[in-house]
Amino acid sequence: MAIEKATVGNYFNIHGDGDLSKKTTKTYVEVVNDPNQLHQYASYNTLFTLSALSEAELKDTRTLDGVPHDIIIKSSGISDANAGNTGQPLNAENKRTLYGNRQSEDGNARMAATLDKSRKTYKLDRDMYFQTVNINSIPGLNEKRRLTSVTQIDMTIIEPAGITLFERLRAAAANNNYLDHIDAPYLLTVEFTGFDEFGKVLSAEQKKSMKRVIPIKLTQVEMDVNTGGTVYTVKAIPYNEFAYVDRYNWVKTSGSLYGTTLNTVAVELENLLNQQNEDDIGKIEIPDQYEIYIDKFFKPDTTQLDRTSLESAAMSSQAVDTGDIPVDFMKINTGNSITKILEETMKSHPMFSTDKFEEWKTKVADQFVAAQDRAGAEGVYETAKSRPNMYFDYFRIRSSLIPLSQFDNKRQTNAKLIKFVVEPYRVHAYSLAIPGVSTGDNFKSFVYKTYNYMFTGDNVDVLDVNINYKYSYFQSKLKDVDASDGRQNQVEKTTSERTGGISNPKPVYDDNLTLKSEVTIAKS
Repeated sequence: MAIEKATVGNYFNIHGDGDLSKKTTKTYVEVVNDPNQLHQYASYNTLFTLSALSEAELKDTRTLDGVPHDIIIKSSGISDANAGNTGQPLNAENKRTLYGNRQSEDGNARMAATLDKSRKTYKLDRDMYFQTVNINSIPGLNEKRRLTSVTQIDMTIIEPAGITLFERLRAAAANNNYLDHIDAPYLLTVEFTGFDEFGKVLSAEQKKSMKRVIPIKLTQVEMDVNTGGTVYTVKAIPYNEFAYVDRYNWVKTSGSLYGTTLNTVAVELENLLNQQNEDDIGKIEIPDQYEIYIDKFFKPDTTQLDRTSLESAAMSSQAVDTGDIPVDFMKINTGNSITKILEETMKSHPMFSTDKFEEWKTKVADQFVAAQDRAGAEGVYETAKSRPNMYFDYFRIRSSLIPLSQFDNKRQTNAKLIKFVVEPYRVHAYSLAIPGVSTGDNFKSFVYKTYNYMFTGDNVDVLDVNINYKYSYFQSKLKDVDASDGRQNQVEKTTSERTGGISNPKPVYDDNLTLKSEVTIAKS
């Protein structure tokens, strides 16, 4: 008999009837993943700290590696960390907002009194405790936001005596010159402490490598008071994802973007966004600022855009280029999202046309199918490792939002600086689901963390596994209807793609999953 088994680092061929003397070993999978650093502990605790952030720290996140300041909640106890802290002095502009000035006694006396009360409560350093912290993160590219990341942070906080969380949030934000504590940035610090199998505490350097700091925006806080104290249910997002909320991501005006190069269109979009905020003067006091950046990888100054892709997105201009006046590149309507505008603009780049992607997809699919037929999973891996065209150069949209120290009295919030950045993102051919091609254990060389799932006996990482599998799929195809019926429904395409969304010319199918379809009068 012949047994072939692919392991993490070796490829075994065992020939003969139980004769292990003829075993040959060939290494072809290189393990590049990092071991779980928590395996250094025999037992450990997770310590969380919620503290405030300043504008300077949010602009330069490299400064976040220090000790948290203006602590609000700490798992191990605050221990009078803020008792002697009177708070940083407010800047001159915020002082005038609260207390007025020498020329005028006008000020927000009610807000000033509330802030003074909050600071007195903050100095009492009452302990609160994290009961649960759940962080669910989906990196881009994903189904929810496609070109951006999606993260949800859920926390349950217990306060045994009193209701002071909101006071502490307000005072900690004010200590960093933010009078609006609702939109103020906060820092969630995650640390691990414990003992190794010999009862020794890990060194400070080892602990430092496992420390995580996450600037967050609190999006929702619910309070439940019972006989055991106060329970807060808190929802939060990473602060950079704050720019994706509707009030900053939706365009509030309609207009046109002019230009033929990537850079000129980006500058037009930035000017349009800033102009819409200037037009709101009267309803607002200090307008927010927008900045749009396109990575130099895309050659934004010289790249000529193609408007063809905008037709399917219903954002193309109907103007004809006569050479007399600039032709608008894209029409923008109220309610369009900035991420959608940037996405459609980038799809007009010659690098990201549908034909370019289909050409690359067909080429790598043919190479994988040929390698699978020739040498099995090993051939697929060798092809992916040695061929330079295994990556498709694409793009991703990243954002950041920085609340400025200037306080808008009419909106009762701090002015914001919102940035959108389009940066390169490489998609590997292994991301394609190619029917008939098995990558097997070769996926392990592209995974940067090892998890031992069930059935291995080595699981120390996975707490729960839930697989939901649908037995079969059904697709309805719209029936052709004569024009005499007075109905406008027409079928343009009745062919369906194979499993995984890959139209592979090879006669290879996924036999485990049958995609059925019937002709009906409705499509669902």
